[in-house]
Formats: sequence, structure tokens, C-alpha cells
Amino acid sequence: MKNLSAVLAFSLVLIASGVTGLADEKTAAPRAAMHDTVGELVSKGFNTFVAALTKTDYLDKVATGTYTVLAPTDVAFRDLPKAQLDALLADKEKLTSVIANHLIEGKLSTSDLKAGGVKTLGGIPIKAKVVDGKLKIGSATFTRQDLPSTNGVIHGVDKLLEP
Repeated sequence: MKNLSAVLAFSLVLIASGVTGLADEKTAAPRAAMHDTVGELVSKGFNTFVAALTKTDYLDKVATGTYTVLAPTDVAFRDLPKAQLDALLADKEKLTSVIANHLIEGKLSTSDLKAGGVKTLGGIPIKAKVVDGKLKIGSATFTRQDLPSTNGVIHGVDKLLEP
């Protein structure tokens, strides 16, 4: 719970200050210890996704349950027009729907995702495939794969998976 409180405090500071994860994910300081999925998202620099996650009812579930997270990079959020991003972050129902499309129950590796037969919490069927030498889900390309946490796994993607 201490870690969840720290993540919440960090995320709320980001939200309150108007920062929506515009830091380059490569500059995020690595941490030696493995954390729960939310802690790993923070330590791996998925700042905007974590800030969005805190505005939904999924934060506690991801922190305590076993989930595979298809985490959009901060660049994926920056690629959205500012007005669209602001509207998404202000609309809890729409944001919750978008976040649900990035969460899958259980720990799934990229090999599991290639096998298919899984759906996100938002109901999107997921099957990763290799296209031109790059692993993709729909139009989203994996930027980082199989990042473990104590209660899940994270895969970075370069686009939002919208309903």
C-alpha cells in the first residue's frame, strides 16, 4: 500500500501541475527493485498513462491484481492533438473505456499475445503479429516488450488502442 500511495501522490502532482507525461521515457531513472505493475509503469517512464490510470477505477486493480498492460508511451499521448488529449483526460467515462482497451487479465508474454484468443477488459480481441519485422497489435507497434512486474507484465505500444 505504501507503493500505491507513493504512485498516487506522484501522479496527482503530475496532474495538478498540468504535466501529462511529456518527459522523454528514456530519461526516466531506472530502479533496481521490481515493483508492482503500477510502480513499474512509473519506473519505466509511462507517466501519461499512469496519470490517466489514476483518473479511472482501474488503478487499484492494476496495482493489486494480475494484469498485462499494453501501455501507450508518453510519445503516443503527445501524438494526439492537444485538444483531443485534454478532452480525453477530462472525460472519465471515455478515458476508462480507452484504459480498459490496454488491460488484459493475467500475465501474458508477447508469445502469448501472438497466439491470440485473448481480449482486453474493453472487449478488444488481441492478437499480435509481426509486420515488416515489427510486432504490432492493429496499427500500434510494440516499443518495449515483456517488462515484468511482481503482479503482471507491461508491453509498451506507440498508439492508443481506442474503442
